[in-house]
Amino acid sequence: MPVAVLPGVQGARIAKSGVTVVLSFPVNRGRLNARPLQATIGHASGILFLDPMTGKQIEVSSFVINVDERLLTAIVNGNPKERVPLLRRLGFACAKVCDVRHQFAHGRP
Repeated sequence: MPVAVLPGVQGARIAKSGVTVVLSFPVNRGRLNARPLQATIGHASGILFLDPMTGKQIEVSSFVINVDERLLTAIVNGNPKERVPLLRRLGFACAKVCDVRHQFAHGRP
């Protein structure tokens, strides 16, 4: 059972085909060049995979999407020395790049 780790957000979508778990993670670092598309995008938060029958769990966090390498990596169980690939050959054919300016601030608004 996947569970979003804070500050990630978890929800669900209900459709005729069934229920889909939806996880969302804030972007907290990265770089982006629109033409040609090149980017490294870091996400805060993670996913905790929990087997309620055995109590076994594993957490993947601090996601990094490397557009150049078409790769998604994550840290395992909070150990920064254990960064592993989760997905390879990511497709970006439908990706849209918008000219949006972000302002980051420390603390809460």
